Amino acid sequence: MSRFFRSNSVLASALLLSSAGAAAMPTLTFPFKTLGTPTSGASGQLTVRTLSPTSSVSVLTLRGLMPSTPYVAHYHALGAASSDPCASDGPITLGFPAFRTNAQGQATVLLRADPARISGTLGAYVNVHTAA
Repeated sequence: MSRFFRSNSVLASALLLSSAGAAAMPTLTFPFKTLGTPTSGASGQLTVRTLSPTSSVSVLTLRGLMPSTPYVAHYHALGAASSDPCASDGPITLGFPAFRTNAQGQATVLLRADPARISGTLGAYVNVHTAA
């Protein structure tokens, strides 16, 4: 299982998540790797922890974003536009609360949800971009 992270900011960098955990584990961590030309230095990880059959917590820990800037993040389902999940143009399936980076361009945002909302291809990748 893998999840993908794409960041659409002024610098338009994209980050790829690769699974560091096994699908049978209740906690999965997906570190970011830069896709394409790394211009922003953005990095971080997504940690998904299943608490029960109807409860999970997703935590995005981000750094290298624009300082003191509002952002949004959301899970996307796998789309049909490309074999690359980040370029597949899948629909939004679940949104994180809006957040603002600190003066160093860092943020941590938490989302509690039913794990069924992001299971399989419903949570193929996470897109993070400026809120403007």
